Amino acid sequence: MQNVPTLNCINLITHRYYFELSR
Repeated sequence: MQNVPTLNCINLITHRYYFELSR
């Protein structure tokens, strides 16, 4: 099981969350 896709997903979600928070 690779943790690459999971990390990528988390990074994407975090980025989106940060963007919404910064709005």
